[in-house]
Amino acid sequence: MRTEEQFLCGIHRRAAALRREKERRQTAAWSALSIALTVLLALETVTPHAPGTGMMTGASLLSDMVGGYVLTAVVAFMLGVAITVLLRHERAKKKAKEENNLTTGEK
Repeated sequence: MRTEEQFLCGIHRRAAALRREKERRQTAAWSALSIALTVLLALETVTPHAPGTGMMTGASLLSDMVGGYVLTAVVAFMLGVAITVLLRHERAKKKAKEENNLTTGEK
């Protein structure tokens, strides 16, 4: 038969596992949202090229017509950095709180 301490330890392990699963799902949802927003932004800012320009090369980014592409890239990068920083900060805060709760014995 298990003691009360073993029983509570099992409950805390299960709760931690459930929290990790919830965080994993939230991270996946934020990633999907970030990708969707990036694609929508890219589709919104696509500018048609002049007919007959032929193949596009790296020098085509110097053209005046590709401002939308550059803006899309910068905004997508900033959005990705912001979401990454927010998620890392939230995860670190939760981890510190869990460690504090485990050391003090609180729920």
